[in-house]
Amino acid sequence: MSDLGDKLSKAIEKRNGDINSWTWIDKNGDSVRLIDMSVDELQKCYTHALDMLYRNTNYKFGKYVVRENIHKIYNACNAELLHRFIQHELNVDIFKTNRDILDYINRFKEANHLTNNNNITDMFDGIPKEYEELTIGDLVRSCLDTLEPVNRRLISNEFIMSLGVWLTDEDKKDLTEYDSRGKLIPWLQVMRERLFITGGFFKIIPSGLSYQELRSLINLESHTKVSAIPSATLRLLRDKILLMLDQDLEYHIKKWTEIQQRIEEVAKYKGWELVNKYDSKK
Repeated sequence: MSDLGDKLSKAIEKRNGDINSWTWIDKNGDSVRLIDMSVDELQKCYTHALDMLYRNTNYKFGKYVVRENIHKIYNACNAELLHRFIQHELNVDIFKTNRDILDYINRFKEANHLTNNNNITDMFDGIPKEYEELTIGDLVRSCLDTLEPVNRRLISNEFIMSLGVWLTDEDKKDLTEYDSRGKLIPWLQVMRERLFITGGFFKIIPSGLSYQELRSLINLESHTKVSAIPSATLRLLRDKILLMLDQDLEYHIKKWTEIQQRIEEVAKYKGWELVNKYDSKK
């Protein structure tokens, strides 16, 4: 056999070996080989994998949909922080109210032939680096209070708790309570009771959230306008929570994409055609 033929033979052998080892964990926790499934069983697994990536309903979201919304929320938090920076930290009289900022934007756009799609750096020189990716339109939407709200359902309690806690001295003082016998109640117990947290556990790690940070996240309403969120919480969301959530989503997207591709490979090997209900929606 030629070198090319030998390489092809080994590649086919490896692929077949891989296909035979691919499994699916069913609802009972049992491992089932994909190659042993019927076409209906394989289709059911395929639809589930696609739902985990692309589903978009009122209560359940696929990983790609969540990531897209997380990026929108990140942008909204950043735009609101820029708005506050311009209005309260630049100390320029013409930027003290939303009307002042909007009037300036309109005049500047007209004079320089710009649109809301232009980068904010086309209007402001020397702006802090964290705002450089924003557009003029982002600032306009912040002034009009029409930015994407923070959807609390995308930031689950389970995810928040997975970040762990690290209490500051101020937190410990705030959480100090005693029982009827004068015995100190553990800080974490007091924290759970105050925040109405049941189930799960907190990891105590230096990179964890402070009690104040944890409280600010837990107490966010289901849909909160970024204009109603304190700057410290906006920075926490922008600089930590949303970035970590994005990284977590990337892991799950890769996992479910690999499962999707393996199912497609098995179907192709068996000569079956699976239905992708999201094909026309991508």
